[in-house]
Amino acid sequence: MYLEVLLRTMRIAASVTVCSLLLGYPLAYYLSFHAGARKELLYQLVIVPLWVSYLVRGYAWKTILGSEGVLNGFLQYLHLTHEPVAFPSLQPFRRRSDAHAHLHAFRFSAHYAALEHIPRPLVEASHDLGAGSLQTFLRVILPLSIPGLLAGATFAFVLSLGDFLAPLLLGALPAP
Repeated sequence: MYLEVLLRTMRIAASVTVCSLLLGYPLAYYLSFHAGARKELLYQLVIVPLWVSYLVRGYAWKTILGSEGVLNGFLQYLHLTHEPVAFPSLQPFRRRSDAHAHLHAFRFSAHYAALEHIPRPLVEASHDLGAGSLQTFLRVILPLSIPGLLAGATFAFVLSLGDFLAPLLLGALPAP
């Protein structure tokens, strides 16, 4: 039983890590290279989950995804369903949903910090030497941002792997 739980937890932690790369890196790249004057505001919006208490976030997810939650209420209001809908496909992730929201700021910050520290003259030199945007990304930006990618992956994997205590404290969020 312990091995099964460990493997399931590692699978979820790995999925969080992959999602962190697929969601966090493009957002960090956009903020670092293309956001312009909106950069500070967008960065603040990304780290907002850190301003909210851990338990409040857990109960908020329970309120949103529960059988009498906001999502089911909205579906019934639109007459898309006549009774509460169970979300069994979200069950493993609902237990970890707070970890996802909490880790987002950590993994994004690692990606963003790495991208912000790339010397802009290197990017300009790449363009001056005739490289297109894709070549510049693949040969300059991506290799120089690998330490941030590894740091973000480490945050996502290790913190998600160890976040089994919250569901125990919250009472293992029941199925909706």
